[in-house]
Amino acid sequence: MHYKIIKHIQLGIFLLLLFPSCRKLVQSDFPDFKQVPTVNSFLKADSLLKVHISLSSKLDTNELKGLNNAQVQLYVDDIFKEFLTSSGNGFFVSTTIVEPLKKYECKVDIPGFETVNCSNTIPKPSHLRDIIHISVAGKDQEGMTYPAVKFTFSNNPAEKQYYEARIRLFGRETGAMLINIVDPILLNEGLPLSVFSNELITDTAYTMTINYFTGSASSTNGGPMTTTLYPAVRSL
Repeated sequence: MHYKIIKHIQLGIFLLLLFPSCRKLVQSDFPDFKQVPTVNSFLKADSLLKVHISLSSKLDTNELKGLNNAQVQLYVDDIFKEFLTSSGNGFFVSTTIVEPLKKYECKVDIPGFETVNCSNTIPKPSHLRDIIHISVAGKDQEGMTYPAVKFTFSNNPAEKQYYEARIRLFGRETGAMLINIVDPILLNEGLPLSVFSNELITDTAYTMTINYFTGSASSTNGGPMTTTLYPAVRSL
């Protein structure tokens, strides 16, 4: 799976993401099976390509042990580019900067196993337009107001596509917290995240609204609580 990274709205504070879950033991004894090579690639536009190589293991394994004795060949648009260099713990890195729409293929040779071939392509970034920041988009159950970001992006309904929209906060590594999700595309995913597909988007463009909380609020002269706002900056 790959995601299109939609342009970010940078603001400034803290992320708190909580969601309930339940646990139930369905099976505690997992039989042994024949191990096979596992290759996971990491492709991000304008970043170095890297892969992780390991052997498959039982379902109850906490961490797959990386293999460092593999030979990894990288092809770009079916042309040999380079041998990847081992950086330890099963990771292999390239000197190639990933670009959209190009085909990246790895041929992995591991002693005792057949050659493993894998390939992928990342799509062209989606065009983002008509970004609107709404300072007061609604109130929560305690009467605190919260803001929202409304934006329009392009879409290809003929192709299954995946997106991620982020609201970044100045001075923080984490992003803003989603609150009161009302957008039908986000509701369809069933998660408190702004990662979604175009499964329900039938047009070539879609306008999405994301309500959010910056992690802090204040009131004036004993008035209602209002989410602390920060200057909005549009960036890639």
